[in-house]
Amino acid sequence: MNRPRIRMGLVLFFLIMVASPALAASPSSPQEWTGNANIFLGGKFLDSNDWAPAQDQIEFGLLLDARQRSWPLNLALDVMYGQGSDSGGLNFTSKILEIDFGARKIFDEIPAPFHPYI
Repeated sequence: MNRPRIRMGLVLFFLIMVASPALAASPSSPQEWTGNANIFLGGKFLDSNDWAPAQDQIEFGLLLDARQRSWPLNLALDVMYGQGSDSGGLNFTSKILEIDFGARKIFDEIPAPFHPYI
């Protein structure tokens, strides 16, 4: 059996179960909802004592959030994937999958082409 896939499926099932009552409890029109979907591309530089020889990894992901306009915070779900390999002849690859669920505050009040968030 592939345990990481089973764990990921259980985490996604749990997140859907947690979010469903909150989303279904307030019937509203689509105009009352707002959200963001962003693609992330970056790097992960891990401690070489723990991750060598694959401590430098490329990372990409999808950052999603949504909220009703009356809510102060957005519900956020991020999925990130990182992978690194050795630069020598060890034929070693490291892979990291992150699934983050939480709240995100987006500062839409700032008039700029950027929207900072916490």
